[in-house]
Amino acid sequence: MPTEPHGHKAAQSAWAPPAQPKALNADVRAFNVLVGARHTSDEIVLTILALLRAGPGAAGPAKAGMIGLCLNGTVLDARPLRLERYGSGNLRPLLVTARVPYRLLAGAPIHTRIELVYSDGERGFVKAVRYAPFGGDSRVGSVGGKVRARKTIGETTYYIRQSSRNKAYLTQRRRLDSDEPGNNRKLTAAYWLTRLVRWPRYVLLYEKESARYEESASMVFERLVDAGVTNARFILSERSAQYEKVPQRYRSYVLKKGTWAHYLAFFRSKVFVGTEMVAHAVDLRVANLRAASKVREKGVRFVFLQHGVMYFVALSAKARAAARKGTAVMPEDTVTIVSSECEARHFIRHGGYSRQDIWITGLPKFDRARRAPDADRIAVMPTWRPWEYNLVRNDCRKTGYYAMAEAIIEAVPPELRDRVVLMPHPLFSREMRQSPLSRYLPEGLSYDEVLEKTDLLVTDYSSIAADAFYRGAKVVFWWKDLPECMRQYGGTLMMDKRTVFGDVAKRPDLLRHFVRKRYGMPQDPVHVARFNRVVEFRDGHNTERVLECLAQAGIAAPALRAAHAQEGRHEA
Repeated sequence: MPTEPHGHKAAQSAWAPPAQPKALNADVRAFNVLVGARHTSDEIVLTILALLRAGPGAAGPAKAGMIGLCLNGTVLDARPLRLERYGSGNLRPLLVTARVPYRLLAGAPIHTRIELVYSDGERGFVKAVRYAPFGGDSRVGSVGGKVRARKTIGETTYYIRQSSRNKAYLTQRRRLDSDEPGNNRKLTAAYWLTRLVRWPRYVLLYEKESARYEESASMVFERLVDAGVTNARFILSERSAQYEKVPQRYRSYVLKKGTWAHYLAFFRSKVFVGTEMVAHAVDLRVANLRAASKVREKGVRFVFLQHGVMYFVALSAKARAAARKGTAVMPEDTVTIVSSECEARHFIRHGGYSRQDIWITGLPKFDRARRAPDADRIAVMPTWRPWEYNLVRNDCRKTGYYAMAEAIIEAVPPELRDRVVLMPHPLFSREMRQSPLSRYLPEGLSYDEVLEKTDLLVTDYSSIAADAFYRGAKVVFWWKDLPECMRQYGGTLMMDKRTVFGDVAKRPDLLRHFVRKRYGMPQDPVHVARFNRVVEFRDGHNTERVLECLAQAGIAAPALRAAHAQEGRHEA
């Protein structure tokens, strides 16, 4: 099989992929497939089999070009190629090998698509690389899920994964418990055991990364147990700071994350009720084929409770594709609870949901939302930036996220700065604790506990704003970086002058002015009216409405109906 000469062990080429390669994209046929991936001590070595054929439109002067693999805009191991060699007859083979240094991935996104690129300085093409020759693994349908070349170095795990459209992606993320060889084997063994041995089918409930017990899922869980639903189980990490806070009467219904009981229940269950995607019921971005397959399994019913009001950034945004109906991440049988008709229209218009996929009940967690009479904190809670996930992990002080948090805190009036509490997004919290801003991070407090003490919240467009305002706090929105952030999200902000329930600052002096103006004062009636368009229910019965919907949907129906009947007799 011919290979193009390159004459050196290249690391990174000096040229960028063609910016507008469409002229040759249509004129060059390429069947690219990943045939090899392995790790060395300091790099990942990828081997691609490319079958090329240039059509008539690619004809032109015999000008030498360069071909190589592209990851995140960087071309690796580029080598000379004369395209006319591939200009006639059948697809002709070309073997391309590239080395990807780990250091090059330090600031890369979580998932980076692997592409074959060519340029002669004027024209070029970009072709995605297939993970497998003929589509997805038959065991998981057409949605992929396979991984290869997994390696954990320190706190980072690297692997090549198959996307839902059979494209090859290089993934790097924080190490998970399921990455450990023993746990990975346990997951696979649990899968086979549930195929051989009958195991109870549970209604599984969970919150973010199965590590929290403070949001809507815990509220629904406790009400299910109280109603006599014996097959409700809540997944929670024993390392969670909230594990010991689970009331004693519910402890026997909690499954410790990573145990045999957890994994067996995960594979047997057909109903998941959670504040995050189903993957959080085992491990977010799990690299085990059987677990990844289960997340997308046909017949799984998912009640998406939302961990916050999802009205802020449009679901049509590229970065929010996972929350849209019909994606590989969301099961086909998914219903979502929302807080208003306004939010329901958002899910229908931008998320691909139909009316029957939506339950307008309000978030259960708001039923126990409290604010202390002496609340005096100024909470700073920006949402995460997916494009900075790995940058934060390497040096959070070099990120826009850190600069934003620092700018907000510095804009708080000096006389109020001792009231500031910084609560970064959970995915960024560990790294921020190693930074100079760590003095503003509280020790051992949950988001719920911080919000109880919050008089004023400063955020960008985090859903935490709705949580704080619901409790009676005021909100100031910091939108200095909004245009750039929306560009990175690949979408738009939903909030407008009819629904933005706080002051908007784009300069530090305005932020300081609004903090002084709103701190210690009642909520503005104009802001209250705008908030009520997005969050309709303020009666404390959101959880009850969710349970009624569960019963109507046939989930734990007998016990729930019996419990409702009993309540009716007591009221009579």
